Amino acid sequence: TDAGAGVDDDAAKCTQHDGTTSKPWRSVQGALDLITRDATNGDQINIKAGTAQVSQAALTLTTYGTPASGAPLVIRGYTASANDGGMGEIDANGATFWATTYQYWMLIDLEIHNFGNNTGIVGTTNGYYGIVHCEVHKGASTPNGKALFGGNSGFAIGCYIHDAGTSGVGIYHEIAGHALFNYVENCPRGIWGNAIGNVVVGSTTDAIAANGVARIIVGNSIYSSGSPTGSAINIGLSLFYVIMNNIIEGWAGAGAEAIYATTGDIAVLGYNAFYNNTSNETVGDVLVDLGGDQTLAASPFVNAGAGDFSLTATTGALQ
Repeated sequence: TDAGAGVDDDAAKCTQHDGTTSKPWRSVQGALDLITRDATNGDQINIKAGTAQVSQAALTLTTYGTPASGAPLVIRGYTASANDGGMGEIDANGATFWATTYQYWMLIDLEIHNFGNNTGIVGTTNGYYGIVHCEVHKGASTPNGKALFGGNSGFAIGCYIHDAGTSGVGIYHEIAGHALFNYVENCPRGIWGNAIGNVVVGSTTDAIAANGVARIIVGNSIYSSGSPTGSAINIGLSLFYVIMNNIIEGWAGAGAEAIYATTGDIAVLGYNAFYNNTSNETVGDVLVDLGGDQTLAASPFVNAGAGDFSLTATTGALQ
């Protein structure tokens, strides 16, 4: 089903359209209100790149129905043909993305922004949902203390999450969500939850913080040029954690810590690399210390200032 591109409109105005590429629905909400949910296979709504979809309100599935296991709802961008990787755009127009929390949905290949002073995209408790290859940011809004993407157990994979606003969080998961291979930039708190293979740039309070039952912080590159005073990796709960193969540079403000974990036990620690931090590690009990931590003599990144976080030859050899 094709939702075209443009300003959100009411369902009555969509009746002359049928969801094809030649007669797309006028809006995402119009498509959700007018298509018949496929309870066997689920549905995909395609958003064409070009003119942004501008929502009139948070999206609701009241008319569409409830996505389910095996019959999910997918909203995905495209340029010329479905699933070609083109980026559609949704302007939330000052509202949170969903009117209430849902599960069994995915957002793919989309730029989504302008959530007002609200958490941006939220999933249901203990649900199944995620964003893949999306750009999510505050846009024209001015949020305070809100998350761009959050919930309890969703996932963000390969996304560009940036500019969360005052005291904001890029990716926030309360229980068991996962952040995998994302680029998180200019979010005071970068990621709360399990974090694997992310690049986190420009955080000031915590780049990655353990929260809920998050226990895996592995293979992340964390960088700051502003000498923050918080912790690059901050463990604050009495749970087991795996903290391995992280590279941390520039946490050089007063009292700053690259890895701070004095409350909970660390199950496995090792092979982390540090450069230009006030303190590299302040940790409590470590059950399995693999060693291999490195204090580097130079930046590990080829050109962090220009956004190139590939590793130098020397750093690559250490890892």
